[in-house]
Amino acid sequence: MSDKKKEIDRYDARASMLLSESKIVVANHDKPYLRDSYEAYKNLFKNLPKEYRILEIGAGMGENTKFLVELGFEVVASDISSKSVEVM
Repeated sequence: MSDKKKEIDRYDARASMLLSESKIVVANHDKPYLRDSYEAYKNLFKNLPKEYRILEIGAGMGENTKFLVELGFEVVASDISSKSVEVM
């Protein structure tokens, strides 16, 4: 089995579990090592004109997509795992 297929299967399995349990996924940025990079991410997008459209590649289950939508951007999100996109 290829590495790509293994990754697709792994992400599909995680997303399927969340979909079957009706869990909502939210970004967890309370860890210090994540907080700094997340703040830089937020500041980058806060300063862009709202008429920009954003293509998010590797969006996973939409942990950060929600933030972009809340800022008023039109977002097209994609991921290698079709199940992950369903969670969004």
